[in-house]
Amino acid sequence: MKKYYLTQSVLTVLLGLMMSPVFGQGLKFRATLSGAQVVPVPTNTDATATIEVKFDEGFTEAQVKIDSTAIELVLGCGVVGEPGVMVLTRLMDGEVTELTLTNSDLVGGSICDASIGRMVTNVVSLAFAMREGLIFAEVGGGAEPTIRGQLLEDTGKGKDKGKGKGKGKGKGKGKGKGKGGGS
Repeated sequence: MKKYYLTQSVLTVLLGLMMSPVFGQGLKFRATLSGAQVVPVPTNTDATATIEVKFDEGFTEAQVKIDSTAIELVLGCGVVGEPGVMVLTRLMDGEVTELTLTNSDLVGGSICDASIGRMVTNVVSLAFAMREGLIFAEVGGGAEPTIRGQLLEDTGKGKDKGKGKGKGKGKGKGKGKGKGGGS
């Protein structure tokens, strides 16, 4: 009997993982970068950028899209308001840039342990560190000032897709009891 419950429990956990937003659907993260988020000293600039990071279903790679004219992208381990350590750096062409990140792109992941309490050594660990708000993006270089933003999960909730529920008027007839009857 115990073996049956153990097997059932394992299957329930596996089914729960498969139905979760993490398994089989990939994850997407976004950040709006600004000078106010740069640490230790905020940058006095009106410059902003948006970054989107989307992981594939198998967590073997991540697609990065950033709208910045900066020439360098850094992903770092660190919480909001504190300096962090670089886990990835990429040169960009100064236009809207799309990049593909794989395990071989990540460097220095073991040093993240000191700043966020875990190592980030592959695409999977990067995704889960992002999910907990432990990864920031920073761009700068060339004529552009440095700007930074914390990558947060984009769940798709809160977006207006133009499909609202209106209040309609029913046309059914009721069956009343008592004085006045039904209509």
